[in-house]
Amino acid sequence: MKKHNIIALLIAAFTMQACQNSKSGANDNQSESDTLKESTVLMNESSLEGDAAFFAKKAATGGLMEVEAGKVAMEKSKNASVTDLAKMIVSDHTKANEELKGLASEKKIVLPAELDSDQKSHLDKLKSLSGNEFDQTYLNMMSEDHRKDIQMFEDASKNLRDKDVRNFASKTLPVLKKHAEAVDRIKLK
Repeated sequence: MKKHNIIALLIAAFTMQACQNSKSGANDNQSESDTLKESTVLMNESSLEGDAAFFAKKAATGGLMEVEAGKVAMEKSKNASVTDLAKMIVSDHTKANEELKGLASEKKIVLPAELDSDQKSHLDKLKSLSGNEFDQTYLNMMSEDHRKDIQMFEDASKNLRDKDVRNFASKTLPVLKKHAEAVDRIKLK
C-alpha cells in the first residue's frame, strides 16, 4: 500500500509540474531541478518494484511520444534535416521501446500502451502546424523532451536499485544524448 501511495505522489508531482510549465510557458530550471531532486528522493524511498516501475512507465510514455511525434515530422516536414532526425528518433526509440517492453514483462511491470492526455494534446497541436512553424515547434519539442529524458535517465542509471532497469537506462542514455546533439545542430543552421 505504501509503495502505491509513493508512486501516486510521484505521478501527481510530475503532472502538477507539467501543468505549471504549460500554463506559465516559462522554463524555470530551478523549479525543474527541485522537482527532479524531490522525485529522486521519493524514488529512493520507494520499494524496489516501485522505483523501477515508475521509471519504466515514465520512459515508456516518453518513448511512445517520441515515436508518434517523429512519424508526424516524417510526414509533414519539408526540411530534409528534420525528416532525417525524425527517422533516426523513430528508429532508435522504437528499438528502445521494444527492449523496455521485454524488460517490463520480465519484471511484471505493466507499461502504458498509449499516450496520456497531455501528450495527445501536444501531438494534436503539432499535427495542426505546417511549414517552418511545424519544424521549429517539432525541434523545440524534441530539444525539451530529450533534455528532460537525459536528466531522468542519468538519475535512473545512478540511483535505481533494480540492476536490469538501471542498465537499460545506462544503455539508452547515449542514444538520448545523440538525439539532443542532433537537434541542437539542426537548430543552429
